[in-house]
Amino acid sequence: MASEPDCEHLPTNLRPILEREDSAMKHYVGAQLRSRLTAFAHALRALRKVPADVEALHDLRVAARRFLQALRLFGDFLNPRDARRMRRRIRTLMEHCGAVRNIDVTLELLRTASISDADLIAELSNRRRDLQTRMEAHLRRWRGDRSPKHWRSWLLPHRPSSQTWNDSRSAAENAPAVLARMSREYFEAGSAAAAAGGEHELHQFRLLGKRFRYSLELFADLYGPGAEARLRQLRRLQNSLGAINDCVVALELVQGHGQAEEVIRKLLASRRQEFLDHWPRFAKQRAAWQRWLEGARQDGTVSAETR
Repeated sequence: MASEPDCEHLPTNLRPILEREDSAMKHYVGAQLRSRLTAFAHALRALRKVPADVEALHDLRVAARRFLQALRLFGDFLNPRDARRMRRRIRTLMEHCGAVRNIDVTLELLRTASISDADLIAELSNRRRDLQTRMEAHLRRWRGDRSPKHWRSWLLPHRPSSQTWNDSRSAAENAPAVLARMSREYFEAGSAAAAAGGEHELHQFRLLGKRFRYSLELFADLYGPGAEARLRQLRRLQNSLGAINDCVVALELVQGHGQAEEVIRKLLASRRQEFLDHWPRFAKQRAAWQRWLEGARQDGTVSAETR
């Protein structure tokens, strides 16, 4: 399966917003939410045009996850009822897309492993057609008055309802504390998941990692060129964990097919070990990550030593 594109964190240039003298946090939040909504709506239209396109399906799922994390992170700035409605609709869409994607992942694993079980492949292909039909029916419900373009009016931020954000301060002043806290949670969860080594723990860490990375993308412009390298590090880990999860999903779908199960179990063990070998090296960077994330300044940059 295709991996997520590098650093598509800023479809629009937010520098003018950062440089405005009257720029409050909510201006930044509004721009980011609208940007994520635009990307999601574009990906949704692309998949509606060609529902069988595996890449379009992947792109929609990525855009949806990025928008969902923006809604989660900046929820304090939005009407709770509107935010819940958007999240609920997107999650239902993701369930339909995820069911199709799981079949695609399994078929790809079978091809990679040169498993030519005709009965299994036919079974999975038939199931995919049924799931795609359901997905296409759901996609049609996103047209007209139910199009996400009508959500723009819900993305007009007001003053935050909690102490997480200080609207009288800039995004660069708000971001360090929030991202540094997320980084601490990420490294702690990663070490715990690696120590446990179980599929459930690794899966939960994978989800946490996505939330952390998508949150960092929302503020990457504040951290300068160094953000690209940091995001690539997270992306590598996410791809490793995603490869493990692909095997877990595939195992559920090939039950009763001995050869396929055996090959995928071996691949799962190999991919898990690859992550477990890599994590200790990455975990040593925890202090450096903290220093870097805490280095944002009010002028929308980070100090030279943290880049």
